[in-house]
Amino acid sequence: MKTFARVSLTSLFLASVSTAALAADFEVSEPTAAVPYDWSGGYFGVQGGGVFGNDITGTTFLLGVPLGTLPAPSQSSFLGGIMGGYNFQNGNIVFGIDNDFSLTGLNYPVTGSPTALDLNTLSTARVRVGYAFDRVLPYVTAGLAYSIATFDVPAIAGQNSDTNVDFGWTVGAGLEYAVTDNIRIRGQYNYIDLGENEFDDFGPANPGITVRSEGVSAHVVRAGVSIRTKAIIDAVLRR
Repeated sequence: MKTFARVSLTSLFLASVSTAALAADFEVSEPTAAVPYDWSGGYFGVQGGGVFGNDITGTTFLLGVPLGTLPAPSQSSFLGGIMGGYNFQNGNIVFGIDNDFSLTGLNYPVTGSPTALDLNTLSTARVRVGYAFDRVLPYVTAGLAYSIATFDVPAIAGQNSDTNVDFGWTVGAGLEYAVTDNIRIRGQYNYIDLGENEFDDFGPANPGITVRSEGVSAHVVRAGVSIRTKAIIDAVLRR
């Protein structure tokens, strides 16, 4: 009888162990919550697109006396260059600074005159604020716009052009998507208003000549791709 009892207890113990092991094998682990994408940190990239300028006017002055105002019709051109910035993130809110520098061939020939305004560059320095849906970031942006511009007056002798920096403002919106943890792509629209600018340095042979451009504004549509600066630094340090 004692032997039977020992055998029964041993069998019960083994059955309990087997049942616990089998239950452990079939235990369903709880799913791990997905970690939202982190937009914070610096980035650098390239961008390009089109610039569509509005109509402008050009007025020529001699010793402050206006000689005439002529229109320059709207023009368009490609633009392309570099971009970079830094993001801060608080929950779903992403805010930061965003900068771009672009070369462009936007040229405004003045109607009825051999003169022309050339926007050699078109760049911005902006703040932007967006709301992150994980890897998707819609945003709005606004800030400073500036251009290195040249006014050509080939009819005058000697130095027949003047170049300076034209400042204005810009507003816009965009959509950015994180393709990987380090690579992002974006599309962006900006309205740029450079207002008016005066060109008055046409050399000692042309004293008192001033040309004023007015109403310089444009619509810019572009796409870009960027990489986290941390990824660039890590790649350099691994070499």
